[in-house]
Order: sequence, then structure tokens, then C-alpha cells
Amino acid sequence: MNLQQRFKPIAGDATLFAARLTFGGYMAMEHGLKKFYKWDTIQHDFANPLGIPDYWSAALTIWAELYCCILIVLGLFTRFSALTNAICMLIAALVVHGGDPMDERESAFIYFAGFILLVYTGGGRWSIDHLLRKTRIAKWL
Repeated sequence: MNLQQRFKPIAGDATLFAARLTFGGYMAMEHGLKKFYKWDTIQHDFANPLGIPDYWSAALTIWAELYCCILIVLGLFTRFSALTNAICMLIAALVVHGGDPMDERESAFIYFAGFILLVYTGGGRWSIDHLLRKTRIAKWL
């Protein structure tokens, strides 16, 4: 058995784990936490692309960018959390920053692509989702 055949079974799972850490972890630390710590100021003056109050728009964005990203890193409810973030990034790229130059919207599109990847693939074998699928709890997920 050569080296490629030996590592092929874990390569996909390692890639998904790295994607979860990269997209979920970086989004949570660089965007979600910053918004969370600035809650007192942003809740009154936040982008309102959906026509809901600024408070709710900020709260939903923090929910997606912080809490759902923590779930992505853990591999818990990965597809739901990634879909939540993909929608958030699509709104940010096309609506909130729709009039901005492409270089300012680029990161939102990159995050969108990464989260869509996780929606499609799930968390992989190195996730809590995979562990739960082996138990009776999986019937309820």
C-alpha cells in the first residue's frame, strides 16, 4: 500500500475539518466577536437590508456570525449553521455592500462559497454531527 492509498480515507475529512476551522473560526473571531462586543453601539445603527428593526438585524447577524460559526467549528448542526451564514454572506455581498466595489465585497463572496461547501458536504467524520448519527438521537436530527 503506497502513501497516497494510506491517507486517502482521511484526506476528505481532514479537508472538511480544516474548512470548518477556517471559515467558521475566522468568521466567529474576526466578525462575530467584534459585533458582539460592540453590541451597545451597533444595535441602534446597523444595516437594515430586510426592513426589520436595527436591533433584530444586528442580533440575527451576530447569531449567524458568532454562534452558528461556533457550531460549525464544533461540527454540530453544521449544515443548518452553514446555510444560515451563507444567507447572511449573500445578503452582505449583494444588498448591504451591493454598491461597493468588488474588492470590498470579495470576502463576503469567499465566505459564501465556503459555507455553501459545508452545506453540501456537512461536517465530515470529524464532527459531532457524525457522532450523533451513530446514536439514537439521529432520529430527531
